[in-house]
Amino acid sequence: MDGQFKCAKDKTLEDKIPLNISAEDEHVKETGRSNRTIKDRVRGAISNLPFSKIPIRVIIDIVIGCIIWLNVVPGKHGVLVDIITGK
Repeated sequence: MDGQFKCAKDKTLEDKIPLNISAEDEHVKETGRSNRTIKDRVRGAISNLPFSKIPIRVIIDIVIGCIIWLNVVPGKHGVLVDIITGK
């Protein structure tokens, strides 16, 4: 940890919100899984298109659409709990 988010950690501790600050090369399991899920959804959407070349703007919109649709479904414990705890 390089101390870049130390001020944010102090503020969140005052508000009783846990903040996990990871090192630059540290692997965060939840983030890795989330990135894999988005990549899988985007690959699936692109593979269903009938084109051999896809403009970058279309790929960006597919990524945004996949993220939006993944965020439509609430988490295991409900939306509010996920927002507050970050789980």
